[in-house]
Amino acid sequence: MPVARFQTPLEACRYQRISHPQEIAAFLNHLAAASDDATCTTLGWSVRGLPIRALLCQRPAAHDKPRVLLVGSHHGGSEPAGGEALLDVSRALLHGHLRELLDVLDVLVVPDVNPDGRDNDSSRNANRVNLNRDYVLLSQPESRALDAAVQRYRPHAVLDAHESAALKRKSLGRAGWLTEFEAQFDVANNPALPAALQRFGQDVLLNEVIDDVDASGLGAHRYIREILSLEQPLTHGGIGIARFRNKAGALGALSFLLETRLDPKDGRYPSFRNIEVRTAKQIRCIGVFLGRIAAHAGAIVELGRRRDTLRGGEPLIVAAHYAPPHAGAMHRVPLRRIDTGEVVAVPFRDHRRLALHAPITAPRAYLVPRHTNVLRDLLWRHGLCFDYVAQATTANVMEHRVEQVLDDGAFALRTTAHLRELTVPAGTLRIALDQPLGRVAALLFEPTSTSSVFGYPAYRRLLKPGAPWPLLVEH
Repeated sequence: MPVARFQTPLEACRYQRISHPQEIAAFLNHLAAASDDATCTTLGWSVRGLPIRALLCQRPAAHDKPRVLLVGSHHGGSEPAGGEALLDVSRALLHGHLRELLDVLDVLVVPDVNPDGRDNDSSRNANRVNLNRDYVLLSQPESRALDAAVQRYRPHAVLDAHESAALKRKSLGRAGWLTEFEAQFDVANNPALPAALQRFGQDVLLNEVIDDVDASGLGAHRYIREILSLEQPLTHGGIGIARFRNKAGALGALSFLLETRLDPKDGRYPSFRNIEVRTAKQIRCIGVFLGRIAAHAGAIVELGRRRDTLRGGEPLIVAAHYAPPHAGAMHRVPLRRIDTGEVVAVPFRDHRRLALHAPITAPRAYLVPRHTNVLRDLLWRHGLCFDYVAQATTANVMEHRVEQVLDDGAFALRTTAHLRELTVPAGTLRIALDQPLGRVAALLFEPTSTSSVFGYPAYRRLLKPGAPWPLLVEH
């Protein structure tokens, strides 16, 4: 069927505005209705009741194929080009030049995970929450829907498509600078992720994707956290599972971030805020990513078969921080002067090495004798399996006591641990770690974890100096 029959909403309006959520949903329905290789489904609903639609593109095959999840518009109308590009990519997979990829890949496309934010021209949802910081709390319907989709479809690979503003008016812009880049990629970097996934993602796929995009004429490099000040050190961005790419990695996927240049809103462009050019960059990057996943299809399927289940007694690293690779390390980053347009290589302190903290010994289970209603709701949101202690029993457990709660810009606390024989009351929740989400449980509940749920006010209030940690540890 001719591709011309499937005009994207962006094409239909001649790039004079971004697509509305209703137009995106209708386009996905149109593609699915015209192809035997596609099915449209609703993953959930936004705060205001708009559907979060997904298009599953798959063709029957005699062999196992990697499942790929492509996500756009986490930041709504502020970063729309990823979602727009995914409509073009969906069309190409079903009716265009990417059709052969469906012989080796199954692809689930979610172009508009934040429809309310797209409607509001906002990076946040209708509750004013940054969805890409909500994958610990899962407080919002949109993040819960996407998290549940990862668990339901169990993708081998994930790409989360974003844009990053070249002009940061309230920070770097005030100092007279624009950032100067075209495309950045990164891989999930939480230290608790399975080692085989981390190695393959960082040492193989990440490098190949960056090299291929760069060779295509679109300058590409590994992601550098947004530069807001000339004094800040360079890092690769947050490592906690509050960010979607890291949460998807903790759920067992080869998970990647894409950031392309978001041009200043007040520039003069042939299309609305240069959306035509911005979308084309995203299309190129996503196409390269899919091509690289297809090239390694066999190896990726094999990695998926070996998805690690965490077992009690295993070492697990739950915390890390960025540090320089050596004393005095510096790295020059090209920035553009706003007044003259000159591009200057500006030196920054280089803190892009991830320094791993000492591993914990993974317990067999966590026990929750107190605050069960609060923590049970969190377990339900994450899809974590748990059961109840049927009757009071005496057990040897590790009990942590809270010594000090620190919150001077970054949550931290001090605890002391003692092996004790305690009576565990009936009704205590028991969260075994030998389940698919065992790593997530450890990241949420370990006192030293970078992703600890107790770093958030709703749960921090459960911590009292001198009192027991809310969970007991069963080794």
